[in-house]
Amino acid sequence: MAVVLAGSKKPYSKCTEVAVIDINHGRKVWQKTVASDSTATMGLDLSVAISESFAAVGWATDEAEESWGFAIDTGKTVWDSAPPGCDYEEYVGGSTLAGLAWCDDRFAVSQRDPLTGKPSRTVKLPDDLGYSYLASADPLVVASYVGDEDNQLDANRLWTFNTDGSVKATIKVDDYVPGCQSGTGTGCGAFVATQDTPYIGSDEEHITSGNHLAAFDMGTGKRKWTVDGVGWSVTRPLRADDTGVIVFNHAGQNRDGSGVFHLAAADGKQTVLLKQSKDFAISDTTAQLSPETMRDPILYEDGRLFFHRASG
Repeated sequence: MAVVLAGSKKPYSKCTEVAVIDINHGRKVWQKTVASDSTATMGLDLSVAISESFAAVGWATDEAEESWGFAIDTGKTVWDSAPPGCDYEEYVGGSTLAGLAWCDDRFAVSQRDPLTGKPSRTVKLPDDLGYSYLASADPLVVASYVGDEDNQLDANRLWTFNTDGSVKATIKVDDYVPGCQSGTGTGCGAFVATQDTPYIGSDEEHITSGNHLAAFDMGTGKRKWTVDGVGWSVTRPLRADDTGVIVFNHAGQNRDGSGVFHLAAADGKQTVLLKQSKDFAISDTTAQLSPETMRDPILYEDGRLFFHRASG
């Protein structure tokens, strides 16, 4: 696990350090200073990511633009700047590492070679896009807003790519919630994908009804299938693999009990993994901990469901 931390225990200290933690043994592998107090931030507009080979951190401030990559096992600096011709670079990790940078007055996405850390391919996005986000590193999916520049609270387009960097498909998600946060270029909390299928939940159709979850084709951009919520229930994806997608279904005022379900990749067939009590107080509490943008992730692992909220 890669983390960024303050260099001092004093209140309001800035994030000047990056470290890698071995969570199997509960020990710090290494720690490096990446910025001075004058150029670091307090954690806002900062990304930290990890792959099988590298840990990376990137952020932009008024004083400096910082992008760093380190070898996961030794902490050796592999790169200390964005790709040539680009300003800062923000990162999303996974089996590989991808970066989002501002290059020549447009956004560009680079994927890092897993052995050398050098940009192995760089994709320049169309220059008419609004704010863009790295929705996924592997598969590479970029989210962006197309249209009214004053309305960029989330993304309304998903872009997928061929191996040569050309656009494979553009998926219109005007009525869906990717959960991309304005001002943060990395990650979209309400979006998950496998190599061939993005999964995303729709907006609630109106105040007295729920939403549906859709599976799209990564190659064509067309919908494969949808699963409708029941009554007031709202469904958001948690994670996906080749067998399908695991989702959290908030029951709303159905009082039927929220739960975790597995939807099969082929047709969306539903299997119940966990069901909460029908108690309305429990349902209402989980609703407060599961906003539609999923900015504070819900985690499900080994039959346990974890909620947290970072803000008041």
